[in-house]
Amino acid sequence: MIKYWLKLWSTNQELFWDAIQLIHEWYFDFIELYIVPNGFDVLILEEFRSAKIPISFHLPHGAHGFNPIDPSNPSELIWNQLSVYIDFLNPFALILHPESGIDLDILNKRLSFFNENRILIENMPKKSSIINDMIFFGYSIEQIWEIKKIHNGFCFDFAKAKSSAISQWIDVINFSDVLIQLMNPNYVHISWFLWNTEIDEHFDIMEWDTLYMQYMKNKLMNIALKKDISIVFECKKKDRLKNDLINLDFFKSIKPY
Repeated sequence: MIKYWLKLWSTNQELFWDAIQLIHEWYFDFIELYIVPNGFDVLILEEFRSAKIPISFHLPHGAHGFNPIDPSNPSELIWNQLSVYIDFLNPFALILHPESGIDLDILNKRLSFFNENRILIENMPKKSSIINDMIFFGYSIEQIWEIKKIHNGFCFDFAKAKSSAISQWIDVINFSDVLIQLMNPNYVHISWFLWNTEIDEHFDIMEWDTLYMQYMKNKLMNIALKKDISIVFECKKKDRLKNDLINLDFFKSIKPY
């Protein structure tokens, strides 16, 4: 079965009630909430808890100071701050970027410190869209293999896989096929992207080309035949949450090949 997730940030507080209504009206099944670690009052999240909304957290990425593979990063301190929100809402899953670095032992130690089996590690592009010359960890098949030796729980991102394949000068669909087989995800991020760029982008899926749309829908439906799979739409917020509904309806209309 496919379950549909609505993406929000903790800074989208003006949209929280709208999102709750979409869950109650069965447009979406869950909410993925990206946590911006700016010390916001946990009671801001009370709307979700009172409404008993199923939720997952996307943990902060490097742009907000969280880099669990960097030995100089205060990841333990940031995690202790995040734990307040985790304990408050008890999210279904915790999406984690490996971010930038090369020391897998550091990541392993941090994962041990976090002590969370709900963590799903997301595949990465090679290049950062924010910091020039930054190289992410978790962009290649070899690096995902290394991560899998210490942690077995993944979130697969189609746009990031495309970006990585472009950086490596390899076929996007073949690379995605191998990553999906290796990661065996039950949680997926989708958005559209430009084919000629190496950076991660989040455009509306209506801008897809037909062949890739059908490929992606076919892959997801095949997974859904074997187990539940969660699909998160990473699209721009336009006219409150109407654009999210447009992306959802468009995805449902895609015919797999």
